[in-house]
Parts: sequence; structure tokens; C-alpha cells
Amino acid sequence: KSDAPELVDVKITDFCQAECRWCYQGSTDKGIPADFNRISQIAACLGELGVFEVALGGGEPTTHPHFLAILEDFREHDIVPSITTHDLKWLDQPWAEKAIANIGAIGFSVYSASDVARLVVARDKYKMQVTLHIIPEVMGKYMLGALFQAAAIYDFHVLLLGAKHTGRGKKYHYEDVPWADIYAKLEHRPSLSIDTVLAQKAREQLSQYDLADYL
Repeated sequence: KSDAPELVDVKITDFCQAECRWCYQGSTDKGIPADFNRISQIAACLGELGVFEVALGGGEPTTHPHFLAILEDFREHDIVPSITTHDLKWLDQPWAEKAIANIGAIGFSVYSASDVARLVVARDKYKMQVTLHIIPEVMGKYMLGALFQAAAIYDFHVLLLGAKHTGRGKKYHYEDVPWADIYAKLEHRPSLSIDTVLAQKAREQLSQYDLADYL
């Protein structure tokens, strides 16, 4: 077994203006950023362990006042920083190109086909590696199908995330969406990954397809 994790999630702020009703972190516009010195200590510790990648999240991680410095700090410790975001406003900042140069990959949370369309311009302009993060249980089957099709057309990889029942997610009413059937019936499909939460929940649903058990 590995002596250290390959990937570590690091929440760098609890600030977010999106106010998603299903946010499992419960982040709000009253949330505050994590102390930069504390994050720097974490980067040093993970570097000593030989951790390969960190996924920086929040809240909205790009709003941290030391966002660029955090990215550079992890890079200095030979760790690839990736981020999860729903905001493109940070691309207008003067430090955006330096930030992109330090980011390994960007997971962008999408909730409509229009979200995907506006990402295309940014991805192609800045040569970013972007994965679409989608929670099937917060959208209807027709919207999910449209998202799959948009991802296929614009050549985005998709990561499906299982619903998490913490934070505001405790009270949110999630829909039971047959995402595997919707995906399987598409003529053109994007490349697809799922997280462990969804894999555990969908084990029976996935058993009808010719997949290796470890997937």
C-alpha cells in the first residue's frame, strides 16, 4: 500500500456567492478564507509525504485573496494543484495567466448546456484542461441528457458526482435520475468518470452493463 495519498482535497475558503441549495459544504457569502500560513504549512507537510496532487476547493477557491500564491506554494513542493470552480470571473484578473500556468486541471461545476457553451471559449483561449463536474441528482433526465450531448460536441470529459447529505444537502430533495441508462442510449457520448459515492449507490444499476467490477 502507498505510504501517502495520491490526491488530497484542501478546502481553502468557505466563501461562495452561488448559494447552491445542495451545497454539501454549506458555504455562503459570509464564509471566510483559510489562513494563508496554515495552507502553506499543509503544502510543506504534503510535499514531505510525496503527495502528487491537491484538489483545491471551497466555497469558491478562486476568491481566496492569496489564490495565486497558494498555487505557487504547492508547485514549489512538487505538488500539482487542481481546482474545482463555478466561476469564470477570475480569468479577468491580471494574475490569471500565471494561475493557469500553475493549475494542473480545472473541474468546472455545470448545471446547464449554456454553462458548457460559455466554457468552450475560455478553455480554448487559455488552453486549459477542463473537466465538467455534474451531480445527476440535482437535475432532470432531459437536462442531464442535454449536458452529456454538449460535453460530447465540445469534447469535454465528464465527472459525475454523487449527492452528499451534509451541509445544505441535508435538506435538499435529490431526484433519482437513471444517469447510466441516459448515457448508454446516446449516439455520441463524452468520456466519463464517476466518484466513489455514485459508484456505491449505482452498483446495482451498473451491473447490467459489461463493466469490470473494479470500475
